Amino acid sequence: MKEGAFTPERLATRAARLGMPAIAMTDRDGLYGAARFVRACEHEGVTPLLGASLTARAPAPPPVDTHVVLLAADPVGYANLCRLITDAHMLGERGDPSVAATQICAHASGLVAVLGPRSHAGRLAVRGRIDAGARALEPFREAFAERLFVAVEHRVERGSADEVRAMLRLAERAGVRAVATNPVRYLEAGDAFLADALECMRRIVPVAASNVSRANAEGFLKGPREMRALFTERPDLCDATLDVVEMCAFDLGLKQVHFPEFPTPVGRSADALLAERCWRGVHERGLDETEPLRDRLHHELSLIRRMGYAAYFLTVADIVADIRAMGIRCACRGSAAGSLVCYLTGISDVDALRHDLAFERFMNPMRDELPDIDIDVESARREDVYDMILSRHGTERAGCVAMIDTYRARSALREVGKALGLPDVEVGMIATSFPHISARHLREAMETLPELQGINLRFEQLELLFRVAERLDGFPRHIALHPCGICWPRTIWSTGCHWSAARTATV
Repeated sequence: MKEGAFTPERLATRAARLGMPAIAMTDRDGLYGAARFVRACEHEGVTPLLGASLTARAPAPPPVDTHVVLLAADPVGYANLCRLITDAHMLGERGDPSVAATQICAHASGLVAVLGPRSHAGRLAVRGRIDAGARALEPFREAFAERLFVAVEHRVERGSADEVRAMLRLAERAGVRAVATNPVRYLEAGDAFLADALECMRRIVPVAASNVSRANAEGFLKGPREMRALFTERPDLCDATLDVVEMCAFDLGLKQVHFPEFPTPVGRSADALLAERCWRGVHERGLDETEPLRDRLHHELSLIRRMGYAAYFLTVADIVADIRAMGIRCACRGSAAGSLVCYLTGISDVDALRHDLAFERFMNPMRDELPDIDIDVESARREDVYDMILSRHGTERAGCVAMIDTYRARSALREVGKALGLPDVEVGMIATSFPHISARHLREAMETLPELQGINLRFEQLELLFRVAERLDGFPRHIALHPCGICWPRTIWSTGCHWSAARTATV
């Protein structure tokens, strides 16, 4: 995640400024920025293409890592891409995900494959083994048919012209269409050093020519005119990119809500079952069926039925019941405690009617946000709750929510300092002298914060440290398990959105 010197929002903005009708973002072995990318493209009026660059272990000895770019053409393809990414991380070594080419071909439905010079077939072709490369392409050609492309890259470096000719010969020999691509690592040529720093930070090595993979600063996002200028003799290669766009432009459905399916008896609806549970809860809680109670309960159930949230409440109620059956302390907090339905179904232990709590603060038709039910559990038993939910609903239908940590001032200074070869003690003193602020505010803090006025941070050798660190603001640093997120969509592989039906948090 660290090698690309841009965020999804900056990528979409840059593409719009270059007049690009569409842009693809292919994280390595993941879909980490997919949701942000789609939202950013919608805001900029650019068509988003969703995909990933999967690491495929080449069979030839010794095994080497090759890369296959897969783009989702429809929701089925997106589901298959999710499946492949999961298998790559589950079956590969920790921090070294990989998937077999045969497995990629087995999940080809709804996917577009783009094999470039770093694929197994491409590596063979670049070494002059065109026939062997064509044979390596054959399983992909059979699986993907017209949705298979050979990527041709012109990186404007020594040997690029020979590589382009080799890839074109490969495409012709295999009977596969070729398409012009550009391995983008940063948005503008001036960001090349930033990409170098990120690469070295990922590998935990100092920034030096021997540790940097680029040969020039051509790995920036080129616009249509610049790309066509690289392929003046083969304009059809650039035209093919528009064909890929037509294949892969589909609505992922991020704005759609996917509630968990709740099993109900034949002929019974989730709304009827929720109402039944609520009235049973009235007697179990020892409440009198007064007119205020009937009116309040009717009001809440009517709104829940109108907004289609009955399965949501039933699912959370069952989860809370299971947590308590495990002997784990839990409590509902936040605005959900203002719901009488939550009290009667056992989600909350607060009588919203008795304490005159407003239901509308929790849920009302005028709010765009979905109602949020927060359940606090014992922090020491949090993983037990995760295991229970995953076991109850199945790993194919439930999953833990990821958390992406981003760079702030202190973390950016520390990691950039290591990459620049500065002494750890010196970098640590500089980093801790700053408060917990955004990296982009480093220079502003140096000018305005009194506690920094007595520290000499004007050394010339520190200028590069601050210049690179402030550029990392908001960049992804690492991915981790979210401390309070579980999602169970209709089915985790057939929907593009994972909506959290409940959250577990530490106390």
